[in-house]
Amino acid sequence: MQEHALRSEHATTIALDQHARSVTLAALDLATGETRVGRLADCPSAELIVDWARWATGPLRFACESGPCGSRLARDIRAMGIDCDIIAVTLPLKKRQIPVPSKRDD
Repeated sequence: MQEHALRSEHATTIALDQHARSVTLAALDLATGETRVGRLADCPSAELIVDWARWATGPLRFACESGPCGSRLARDIRAMGIDCDIIAVTLPLKKRQIPVPSKRDD
């Protein structure tokens, strides 16, 4: 199997899924391949979210969902001097509808 290298100036990338009262985090350490998943309840602040990621080595990059909650969180994380992207979430593609022949079509 062919191996591929992922190069980035950031050592760890962390995706955030923010809800009204909690944030789910998924992290990938690009240097080691280690992954971690976590959930912070009670509307955590940007400081609490960044503290969760202190286990990671090297520079961090966060990715927040677009929308009012994610945009505010991204601003707060950026204010701490940490890179944070806002990503747009799209609906999954629907399967193409294939007509099913009926007996009437015969």
